[in-house]
Amino acid sequence: CPMAWDGSAGGRKEQPLRFHDSRGHLTLDLGSTDREENRKLAETESLAEDLRLLYVALTRARSRCYLVWGRINESWSSAPAYLFHRPSPAEPAAAVKNLSSEQLRSDLQRVADSAGGSIALGPLPPGAGEPCPSLPDAGRRLACRRFSGRIDRSWKISSFSALASGKARETELPDRDAQAAGLEEPAPGREGPRGIFAFPRGTKAGNFFHGLLERLDFSGTDPVELEGRVDEELRLYGFDPSWKKEVCGLLQRLFSAELGRDGEKFTLGRVGLPERLNELEFYLPLNPLTPEKLREVFAAFGRGPVAESFPEKIGRLEFSPVRGFLKGFIDLVLRHGRRFYLVDWKSNYLGASVGDYRPEALAAAMQRELYTLQYHLYAVALDRYLRYRVPDYRYDINFGGVYYIFLRGVDPSRGPHYGLYYDLPPAGLVGELGRVLAEQQMDGK
Repeated sequence: CPMAWDGSAGGRKEQPLRFHDSRGHLTLDLGSTDREENRKLAETESLAEDLRLLYVALTRARSRCYLVWGRINESWSSAPAYLFHRPSPAEPAAAVKNLSSEQLRSDLQRVADSAGGSIALGPLPPGAGEPCPSLPDAGRRLACRRFSGRIDRSWKISSFSALASGKARETELPDRDAQAAGLEEPAPGREGPRGIFAFPRGTKAGNFFHGLLERLDFSGTDPVELEGRVDEELRLYGFDPSWKKEVCGLLQRLFSAELGRDGEKFTLGRVGLPERLNELEFYLPLNPLTPEKLREVFAAFGRGPVAESFPEKIGRLEFSPVRGFLKGFIDLVLRHGRRFYLVDWKSNYLGASVGDYRPEALAAAMQRELYTLQYHLYAVALDRYLRYRVPDYRYDINFGGVYYIFLRGVDPSRGPHYGLYYDLPPAGLVGELGRVLAEQQMDGK
């Protein structure tokens, strides 16, 4: 046990003092008029902790323990000094400084004599240690060894973005909506987008809306508080505060939009914080996966959003075979009644009017950006999560479906489906996709 001689004295005078007062309250003295008295309290508390650590060190050895001790600089306030050389708490610790080596040894000998042969007292070995001998082959000429093995580069942490782009990524952050391609700026002389459709596009806009919606209580924010929160978030993300009115209008339309199915309609304005999970991160075990395997699954369950040319589009993806883990972030999981819904916020710009966010336009955007693939992968992850967290969970009863909400186009006054893309993937497709992704990792419920 070296270093047991470290002292408990308070160090430099300008250092803060940490200790507990007479009522047990943790106190930090930054330079009070009682500093010297508090220094004694801090040193006493530090000494008590050092004694505890010394006890642990001396009693944990299985076969033998060596404790190094002697006249070492600043050791007079250490735990061994208090333990071996102060017969009573009334004796000042500073008196240990004046003890000679013979007096120190005499105190230690009394301890050893009373230990019934379990303690031996002896000097440190004199003289310098022997140098370590050279290895027999130290004169041999060294050369680099050649690596002849094979590194399996298919094992990685992948993501929807990596699969959709065909590019491998080491990590995945929550996806935010980049500016949609293929949408032309208005021709000279033509009026550009107005209102919320003119709100800046791109990743920063996506981060703004995601951050705002993550922190808002949909069911408990009055108009004044809502305006204050929006103003704060606009400034935080570097947007002009003049957008406050338009953003607040978007939120009011969003919170009043009707969601749900089978006679269980509800609005986001009725979803409280206890019924939400924001930015649910997941790692899904991933078996060897290829575009062809994905194509086969979607082709076998072709219907609705995954009918017609979608399986062939999936089959044309160019990612290399991957395995390991699929990582992702689900923007929002909400519960209404006994059903759970997967929600993804989209700030994508699809056009300058509500009509550009009608169901047909949303379906086209979902196919174009491969969001259809994304939500099926995320549905598998959420289904697995709910199996382990919800008693007696059944997909056909408890999984409410998927909402991709294109924020700019939500307008209940124009109709219940504007800006709201909804799908309920069939249980067979989710089950088969889960088997392909993580066979023997998923149970059979």
